[in-house]
Amino acid sequence: MYEGGKKVRILEFLPTATLQKVETTGESLRDADNGKTYNFTVPNLPSDEHHLYVNCTNTPGQNTRTQSETKACKVSFYIASSAVRAGLAMSAVVGVIASLLQFA
Repeated sequence: MYEGGKKVRILEFLPTATLQKVETTGESLRDADNGKTYNFTVPNLPSDEHHLYVNCTNTPGQNTRTQSETKACKVSFYIASSAVRAGLAMSAVVGVIASLLQFA
């Protein structure tokens, strides 16, 4: 995983994050292609925001498109800070109080 041009370890700033494989009960489109599904859970946001990305690559020997059709991709993640959430929550509370005061 990268932030800017620097390689980072996500567990350094998200120590409580977990990655779990999703067990499916029925046939899904993703399962039909032998793909796997994972849930990435972050119970506690960091105090500062992060803009992260990973680069997609084709695994050698994988049964996918031909090499001439292979395209590179980049998956971006935006992790908001806990401070941003608190600020949004506070502005929502202030808005509710202000609207209630109009009826008083």
